[in-house]
Amino acid sequence: MSKKNNKDFLEDIDLKEGSLRRQLGFKKDNNKKIPLTLLRNIMKKEIGDTINYNNKNIKITELLKKRTNLAITFKTKMNKKKEKK
Repeated sequence: MSKKNNKDFLEDIDLKEGSLRRQLGFKKDNNKKIPLTLLRNIMKKEIGDTINYNNKNIKITELLKKRTNLAITFKTKMNKKKEKK
């Protein structure tokens, strides 16, 4: 099995830009980032539970957990790359 570089990996994934942001209720025009603590809290909860964030009830779904997992992965990878430079 051959190794793929990051560009090939990202091309194979069908990403929908802003889908996690819309699902969590963050506005697109606002440049406010989604807090890492919120993402980690979502991953700790079970499917079907709800989280209250800024007076919004967010229901945990399987798709939300998948999107959150990907967002955490990307955020931590980007932070590691910045630290190396």
